[in-house]
Amino acid sequence: MLNMKKRIFIAVPNMGNIVPGLVSNLIYWTHDTRYIVPTPYMPEGIFPLDSARNRCVKAFLETNADYLWFIDADIVPSPEALHRLVSAEKDIIGATCFSMKADNGEYFPYPVTLRYNEEKQYTVYYGKGIERVDATGGACVMFRREIFEKIERPYEFLYYPDGTLSLTCDFHIFQKAEKLGYELFIDFDLFCDHQRTCSLKGVQDTLSRIAQSKNR
Repeated sequence: MLNMKKRIFIAVPNMGNIVPGLVSNLIYWTHDTRYIVPTPYMPEGIFPLDSARNRCVKAFLETNADYLWFIDADIVPSPEALHRLVSAEKDIIGATCFSMKADNGEYFPYPVTLRYNEEKQYTVYYGKGIERVDATGGACVMFRREIFEKIERPYEFLYYPDGTLSLTCDFHIFQKAEKLGYELFIDFDLFCDHQRTCSLKGVQDTLSRIAQSKNR
């Protein structure tokens, strides 16, 4: 039996800006002869995020692609990310992406790789190799086609009765997939560059506090 090339549909929802490093990699992936990668789908200016992602899913299902690979516009995966994610042969798998949170004027990078604790709350999980997690951000995640064929409205925000946000759409999709028996995996050895702005003073304050604590 012939080893058929996998078809990869890359979606990059954006608000009009895509970082140059990602553009370079998109060109590389469309010329990767190991796979069939059509021109990436890059819908611009669709808001809110769940609407943009659902638009991408709709466009994906209109093709015969095997996988949908979401990449955020400010994320630069490794050039080998495509091959590594497909080769893992998982229904859902993501790369390790970092975000930044602020606390009292200081900034802390952390991986958006989450597992439930005993209270069923998300906590950051640090793994090795390819491991199962309960949630991650939507910055660099690949889905097998059958998942979206089974979920009519894959992305949606959840809200409390008072209208405040309960759960982001990027986490909610994994809860929906889990109910259908699918698991989410992260390649903890595959890192993405998340290019975003933050306060350099906040970073300096964090580094200074760490240095002071080491000297005590």
